[in-house]
Amino acid sequence: MPDERNIWCVTSKGGWAVKREGFSTPLRVYNSRDEAWRAAKQLATQGHGHAFLQELDGKIRDQA
Repeated sequence: MPDERNIWCVTSKGGWAVKREGFSTPLRVYNSRDEAWRAAKQLATQGHGHAFLQELDGKIRDQA
């Protein structure tokens, strides 16, 4: 079962999307991976969840 507190940073058309786990619609799309990853970590911290950075190949590169 998805945990809505978790935030994913994934590639998207036009940049990097920040999404809540279990939702397909991004909260926001950023131009750079670093910018999106910072936002994802901040949202996860605020929501008492975890942040996941997923690379182009689908592998999780980092988590916080």
